[in-house]
Amino acid sequence: FFSHWSSMGIPVLIPWLLSRWPSVCQECALEALLTKERDIFVIDASSWQYAVCAGSVSPETDMLCGGQWSVVFDRVERFVQSFERMRCRLVFIFDSLRPQSKLERLAQRRHESGEGLWTLMDLFDGVDHRDSASRHNIISGANAIGPTVDFAGEVCLAALMALKDKYPQVELYTSKGDVEADVPLVHFCHSHKGRVAAILTNDNDFMLLPHGTSVARITGLNWERMLKKWPPRCSQVIDVEAIRSNIGGPVAVAVFAALVGNDYCQPYMSCLPEDRQTDRFQSFNVCFDLVTSHKVGTYREALDSICADPTTGADAEKLAAWSPEALEACEFFTAHDFADKGQWVPCPSHEPMPAGYVVIQPLKPRHLLGSPYAPAYDRLVDCMEYFKHTGPNVATPVPSAGYTWLLPMLKAQLRRLRAEAADEESEDSDADDYDWEDVEEDEEGEE
Repeated sequence: FFSHWSSMGIPVLIPWLLSRWPSVCQECALEALLTKERDIFVIDASSWQYAVCAGSVSPETDMLCGGQWSVVFDRVERFVQSFERMRCRLVFIFDSLRPQSKLERLAQRRHESGEGLWTLMDLFDGVDHRDSASRHNIISGANAIGPTVDFAGEVCLAALMALKDKYPQVELYTSKGDVEADVPLVHFCHSHKGRVAAILTNDNDFMLLPHGTSVARITGLNWERMLKKWPPRCSQVIDVEAIRSNIGGPVAVAVFAALVGNDYCQPYMSCLPEDRQTDRFQSFNVCFDLVTSHKVGTYREALDSICADPTTGADAEKLAAWSPEALEACEFFTAHDFADKGQWVPCPSHEPMPAGYVVIQPLKPRHLLGSPYAPAYDRLVDCMEYFKHTGPNVATPVPSAGYTWLLPMLKAQLRRLRAEAADEESEDSDADDYDWEDVEEDEEGEE
């Protein structure tokens, strides 16, 4: 449900790159990137959709109970209109299901984001919403979590689908199941070599991936003027090929990406003793020095050389666990087999869901109470509470508070359900020993 769009890719990478090679970044109008041949802007839709919705969260706490979807639709259309007179193609590539290798790390990020929301829900429940100081505390808490809005991707995609007949320059694609959008996006640039003016994204991975074009940071766009139909301008247009050259070429870039840590592997610094670990920014300098001092033929040989270096003092057991993940990261940042996996399909693709993503189990609340799954059930209850989309009269505005406030109707219903389940549990002495592998049919009339 939750996303950390500001945490995508490799944190702190952009500040480190710009501090080391400031000349790789420039400010310019996006129209200046276009030529007769280069007439395509490829848009990383996962980054773009949250930037669109972040500016539509008004008031701030709408993130807790649903977004301002009419505002989102308007922002999507105005974004497209700002490119209209430039006579360019806007190619949006959306994510499909995330690859299995990234699910654990993404789940950790979303759990951290979700914990903030659950904490804020408790704060909502325990304050006087007529008191200005209490409202200020809630809004401050919401701002600390970030302007993430549920269903942002679905709403933005629906808006684009409704608009694409009106604006024929808009093209919508998605990756195939179990392949993240970075792969078809890079492959699209390879397949349209010399035709892509820039990639619009906030994902730091694109600072190191071999796509062969510039990157315009979505956070650097002049959003307020674009929404008034001014031509788009970006304060951070980055020359990725210059960065790759400065680091040392394709192999050095892949090894550097593995060392600093990314969505596929932990930072190399996590394998070092505590007295040798540094802050995130300084660790980039250490990793860059390792790359330059271990230049060998392939990324596999470079990683073996670094792992065998006795001067680093790295823990052998931690290195053994880190190395396979680092190899996977190197494969990703060299675009290994992107041509095979990088097919883009019209959106929505209605791709079949790969096996392993969904496990369906018969479940009743009485099976959870008193079991190891009870905390997860409690969190699910809290999570459900803030969905105002669940039915009429679940939410009502409070004009004096200046934001939407949820009635406790749904929560009361869920509490009643849990109380009934607790009564059932007292009649079922085997509830604590419930076997998930041996689910029996419900008794007649029990439902």
